[in-house]
Amino acid sequence: MKKTLRFCKSTLLALSLLLSAFSFNALAGEKLFIAGAEGGAGDTENYYTYAGLVAPVFGEKLGNGLVQRYWVDVFGYSYDTNQTIDAQAFGLEGALGYQTSGSAGWAGAYAGLRYNNTSLSPDDPGNRNDGQQVWVKSQLEGQLNLADTWTLDGIASYTFGADAYWMRSRLLHQLKQGLSTGPEVVYMGDPNYRAWQFGWVLTGFKPAPKVEIGIKAGVRITERAGVNGLIGVELVKLF
Repeated sequence: MKKTLRFCKSTLLALSLLLSAFSFNALAGEKLFIAGAEGGAGDTENYYTYAGLVAPVFGEKLGNGLVQRYWVDVFGYSYDTNQTIDAQAFGLEGALGYQTSGSAGWAGAYAGLRYNNTSLSPDDPGNRNDGQQVWVKSQLEGQLNLADTWTLDGIASYTFGADAYWMRSRLLHQLKQGLSTGPEVVYMGDPNYRAWQFGWVLTGFKPAPKVEIGIKAGVRITERAGVNGLIGVELVKLF
């Protein structure tokens, strides 16, 4: 039987106060809202849902200067020891960062704290990430304009203490009507598991002003745990 994620009111209150310390100016200026979900079918856990907000610390515009970043996610994965372990996790993040942009593209760097609440079924005494933890996390991201219709996007994050890493790269070609498409590669893991994702992305659907939706499909390969199909959707809104 799978265990449920473990929460307590005091922990959630402490984390709310911790995140509030970063958000003294969260309602000022331009803001970027990001959300999405991806998952697949198979015998192993394989899903990720998330929502985030990025806003300037000073000034009115994103892209140049200090920013604050907030994130919440829920994800599941499986890995193999002498048996298959199913992991479910809930995470909260608060970070400060710096963004810069120009004709060649843009880049951002962030550092902050991540709260993680992980439940394993069955128990895995060798997994130090089980239970409730608070870690330091860093992240780099950016986009390079290779030509008029080609861009290379990248994100890389590392969570200290958990020794967890997540890296994604996309090579996108701009089509007509603002759409872009191309391959995506993701590499992720920690001391307990490693996984690779290979897929194709179609993004740039604009159902409303300053709203962009993307879709993707592919496969996820988890070391010693098998291969799963994967589909996903993502949303970005500037306001």
